Amino acid sequence: MFKDVSFYVPKITNRTEYIGLEAELNQKVREKLHEILGSSISGIANSNYKLALIITAGGRSGRVWSQQGGASLGLTRISINYSLSNSEGKEIKAETINRKQDFLSIVGENTSTAFQEAIADIAEQIVIEIAETIQQEENV
Repeated sequence: MFKDVSFYVPKITNRTEYIGLEAELNQKVREKLHEILGSSISGIANSNYKLALIITAGGRSGRVWSQQGGASLGLTRISINYSLSNSEGKEIKAETINRKQDFLSIVGENTSTAFQEAIADIAEQIVIEIAETIQQEENV
């Protein structure tokens, strides 16, 4: 159903201080579009849909405790807005997705790995929601 559907994904806006999150999101969304939907990415002129993405917020907090060793537990937070428009430019879905992801430095995790896990999860959710929206549009 989605193999003939193509998406245009413009440059992602990153409004956080964490450099590189936009590249990670771009890669994961493209992977999930292909993996889940079998869809392709194309230029704006040849696309059926435009998917605009904005990383609106990101942050981290941490806790350290110690009793004969210790551990460092952290938490990342990220918010991503996305908007799906059809080939006529009409917005058919707009959502904000928020995620929190823990990390434990004692096992080699850090802020970067936590952001990567959260972004992968969000990318999958976005693509699943897009699939549901397109199916509803076509069934109307």
